[in-house]
Amino acid sequence: PGIYKAKSMFQVATLIGNTLKEVIASHVDTGQQADAMFSATIIVGGQVEGKAGEHYVWNYRWARYATAIFPDLSRWRGAPFSLRALQFVDIPADMIRRIRVGDGKSERVWVKGESGWQAIGSPRSGAENAEVQAVLESLPGIRGERWLPNPEAPPGPTSFALRIEFLPLEPFDADPWLKLWIGAPRGGARQIRVGEDGGIVEFAAPANADPFATIEAAITENR
Repeated sequence: PGIYKAKSMFQVATLIGNTLKEVIASHVDTGQQADAMFSATIIVGGQVEGKAGEHYVWNYRWARYATAIFPDLSRWRGAPFSLRALQFVDIPADMIRRIRVGDGKSERVWVKGESGWQAIGSPRSGAENAEVQAVLESLPGIRGERWLPNPEAPPGPTSFALRIEFLPLEPFDADPWLKLWIGAPRGGARQIRVGEDGGIVEFAAPANADPFATIEAAITENR
């Protein structure tokens, strides 16, 4: 619980194999499961008070939390891009119930209820059409093609085609769990900034099947 509130919370990476196992498995698990192939997404939180290099960690896939020693977090932040998860919306799908989207001129908020995604607080409030419903449902599983080490003119808070924020249901004014800044399509691809200080991932965006274009069209209908 405390990790959610830690200001230094960030996703380290999804690592498969012994690299991560050697770092935290002894803190989190024992037995056959720990000895088998280890695959997990670990959230690293704030430093444990009075213990240099020791941080709170949370493995939400296995619903466990513990502490582990990360003596040099800067090396993890700069880990080879090949170690980074391409499924960059790293929030369990069943937790995503409210999404706010804007294009710099207008914005729209969708909330997921028993009957699907509903637009709220806009001239077209109400149930969305099947195409928009499908896109909103697919966002947690979207995967990038590759992480870009030094992209040219990447999207960000001051320059973007679309901003997507994943929010808790309540409180209403809570900070987003995650923000994405989506760039305009260029050569059949889009660049996406993941998080405030996150990296840039490239996403293949075919003109006839670009989920972000569907959301952009829904936003434009507000104006």
